[in-house]
Amino acid sequence: MVKKIFFICLILLTSISFVNSLGVASPYWSDNPLKISPGESIKFNLNLQNVVGEKDILIKVSIIDDGDGIAKLIEGEKTYLVPKGSYDIHVPVEIKIPESSDYKKVEVKIEFTPTTESEGGMVEFSTQFTQIIPVEIIPESKTKTLEENLNNNSFKWIIIWTLIVSLIIIFIIARILMKRKESIESLDYSMNQNNS
Repeated sequence: MVKKIFFICLILLTSISFVNSLGVASPYWSDNPLKISPGESIKFNLNLQNVVGEKDILIKVSIIDDGDGIAKLIEGEKTYLVPKGSYDIHVPVEIKIPESSDYKKVEVKIEFTPTTESEGGMVEFSTQFTQIIPVEIIPESKTKTLEENLNNNSFKWIIIWTLIVSLIIIFIIARILMKRKESIESLDYSMNQNNS
């Protein structure tokens, strides 16, 4: 009985150490959801971290909820080696929204199953955990609209300034030609006066 309790405690402690040492950094969370419009797609990385761990960890990554078919792991279901002290092992994810999609909120759930190999060659499994990526499918992105407006405004200003500069150049050339004409006429007049 004592051995059983000791064994259970050992498993729990191992699981806790895994959870403490292993981390997943995501650019999107509950207070910062991914906002995306129908017809758009985006690729981003989840970063696996093993900063305070004492040993390398293998992590199997899989999607357990693809948010109605909008999400996929670019490298497919895969086991990643996360060396101790590392913080930038990338898991590339793609979110793609169909043109016909309704405006709604969905969740993409990605499951991480850590494992490690003990000194005796035995594989130990730790507690699975899930990373939730909240996605809001919204009308055309405000950021995109703002960029388009800025581009349109920039183009308008380029045309306006080109016209202004062109008019100034034409005005200067016209003034130079008028002065030359006046000086030629003045020279002709003075020459006629001298001849008479």
